[in-house]
Amino acid sequence: MDDKTARISRDAPLRLDVALKLAFPAGKLTVKGLRKEIEKGRLEVELIANKHFTTLAAIERMRELCKFLRRTLGPVRFVLDVMSYRTAKVTRGSPTWNDS
Repeated sequence: MDDKTARISRDAPLRLDVALKLAFPAGKLTVKGLRKEIEKGRLEVELIANKHFTTLAAIERMRELCKFLRRTLGPVRFVLDVMSYRTAKVTRGSPTWNDS
């Protein structure tokens, strides 16, 4: 994190393009990519005057939600749904969710 980013509060509302430049300085993500994460419910935003604002803290939480664990055991795969912390057993076709 450079000096400019260090002076900005983690909870300061930032436009999506500004937040991208600060959180992803290598430029590997786009505003369109952030909008997809908003649609998926992973990125918290505020809609003020019909403009999207987010915070660096919200981007950090989104990055945690985007991490997932996958363990392969032979022909059966177990996947952790990070949004609801459910596991799914996937053989062929759709996952079977274990709601325990």
